[in-house]
Amino acid sequence: MNSENALVLADTDCIPNHEYTELTCTAVITAGDDVLRVRYTHPIEVPCLSRGGDKVKISMKDNSTVFIIRKGKPSMEH
Repeated sequence: MNSENALVLADTDCIPNHEYTELTCTAVITAGDDVLRVRYTHPIEVPCLSRGGDKVKISMKDNSTVFIIRKGKPSMEH
């Protein structure tokens, strides 16, 4: 599954690591006719994906690793 214009429907369940340097979140993303639930990790200083506001590019690798690339400036909403 690869998509250039996926849309974030929700971003939930963000949990910090023990050092409070990273968050692991669950994103619900629509890509064409597919709806994906993706767990992702990002540095704590980078804003989480924003529901309805962030368009993302998704690329899936052979080993089920998914890359999520935000296509615009991050929103500060959560």
